[in-house]
Amino acid sequence: MITKQTGFDYSKTIKPSLVNKKIDGYLPFIQNKDFEGERINLNTDYYVPSEIAKKYPKILLDSTILLISISGKIGNVGFYNIPQTSFVGGAICVCRLNKDVNGKYIMYFLQSSKGQFLLLHSVKAASHSNITVEDIRKLPIPIPSLSEQSRIVGILDSFTDSIENLKQQIAQRRKQYEHYRDQLLDLEGKEGVEMKTLGEIGKCCAGATPSTKNDDYWNNGNIPWMSSGEVHQGVVRQTAKLITQLGFDNCSTKWLPSNTVVIALAGQGKTRGTVAITAIELCTNQSICGIIINRNDINNKYIYYYLRTRYNDLRRVSSGDGTRGGLNLKMIESYKFPYISLEKQNKIVSILDTFEASISNLEAQLAQRQKQYEYYRNQLLTFE
Repeated sequence: MITKQTGFDYSKTIKPSLVNKKIDGYLPFIQNKDFEGERINLNTDYYVPSEIAKKYPKILLDSTILLISISGKIGNVGFYNIPQTSFVGGAICVCRLNKDVNGKYIMYFLQSSKGQFLLLHSVKAASHSNITVEDIRKLPIPIPSLSEQSRIVGILDSFTDSIENLKQQIAQRRKQYEHYRDQLLDLEGKEGVEMKTLGEIGKCCAGATPSTKNDDYWNNGNIPWMSSGEVHQGVVRQTAKLITQLGFDNCSTKWLPSNTVVIALAGQGKTRGTVAITAIELCTNQSICGIIINRNDINNKYIYYYLRTRYNDLRRVSSGDGTRGGLNLKMIESYKFPYISLEKQNKIVSILDTFEASISNLEAQLAQRQKQYEYYRNQLLTFE
């Protein structure tokens, strides 16, 4: 292994409290949260006002510069393909590379399992909580010939380009799906459409949580138990936690059959009002309402798709304000939806199922491509 040290410099930084939201003409302020894989988000939320910018040095981020997060989420590494003059936060080290190295090669190496081990080991070895600039200076980075660096970069670029392309396809497909979903389900007030309440078509019930102080309720459980945070799955095929029959018997949670529509009654941040449908039998905590529908003229997935378009309205009608609000069973039971013939429901569900299947297929391709990329990156950059 050939080891050669690269050169680094580090600029003093601007405090986040001194920056504002984006205004035309202001320069971006790059922070740890702006790392997106190997890329830096050019649409950062914070920009530096001109009167503040005069007091601090700007940095031209180009192919000779590497950014490494040295505190917080340690070990993020980013690289600019397009030159961008910016300011950089104090949690990021600005690394200026020598001319005999390919910046992308260094980035890929530091993102590999070997590179991440070196970055994190430097913290552990020095017994401090952050990476220091001196730690980075001392990293034993293997530097092959420029031609070999370029060969490795070319291989890994083909993977990252493919991954980026799949992400763009998924984003575009999701936009199409949401557009058609909203158009198809904008039925209120249309001719021949009757509004019914959810309470008219099903039973609404909330779950409960077995005491966490009793291990017999949780250890070696086999009953899927769903928390409100898991509603974000959309289609719930598994739960993070399982409870025992004893735990189920000693609380008021209830079995929900598969194909039950569930709504988060409460939860941190954006959880309240989120809707999912179960693919398995399960029980839930007290912050989830299950709508058990036992009617032959209702397609459960139609209700699921409709309520997903009503997220903002569900939050509006919930009690309280901001993130402190909460839905309750009475609100859900009285919530109205457009009742249409089963034939029309099935047609809408079929169209939207096709979109969801397409998105799931692309997401599976993306996951597979990312695994391939990580495998080849680690193989190419181990140097053992």
